[in-house]
Amino acid sequence: MSELIGQTLSPNLYDLLARGTVTVVVATVDDNGWPHTAPYNQVIATDPGHLRLAINRLDETFRSLRDYGLAMVEVLEEGDIAAGIRGRARIVHEQMEADCNLAVMEIEIDEVKRDNSPRFLVVQGTRTRYRRAPVLLLHRRIMAELRS
Repeated sequence: MSELIGQTLSPNLYDLLARGTVTVVVATVDDNGWPHTAPYNQVIATDPGHLRLAINRLDETFRSLRDYGLAMVEVLEEGDIAAGIRGRARIVHEQMEADCNLAVMEIEIDEVKRDNSPRFLVVQGTRTRYRRAPVLLLHRRIMAELRS
């Protein structure tokens, strides 16, 4: 059941997203109006009104955000956290220093809604892990660049 809770992140949601440890699902639309979703784990809240994410410039999500500038970000996390974040995206850096294939997108938050179910608890969010050990070092560099 959705309920509008504000135009910026609540303190708890901000703290969670500022840590940079959450995987979110980003929703956009394509040229034909079809929805497109993709998970991203290189995302942080820079302040209660903005999210930043590292995104591959070849991804459909990047193209949709660049062309239309509209995004919906869903956060599902343990502790019964279920929130939809609607906002407008813009490119901050076309190419990251940490990984030349990635761009930095910033989402200015317009609306935050609670998506909790009255019948079910969210007990775990989307979980990811590194396919290879060297990715950990790259991930740390990317997250540091997102914070700067």
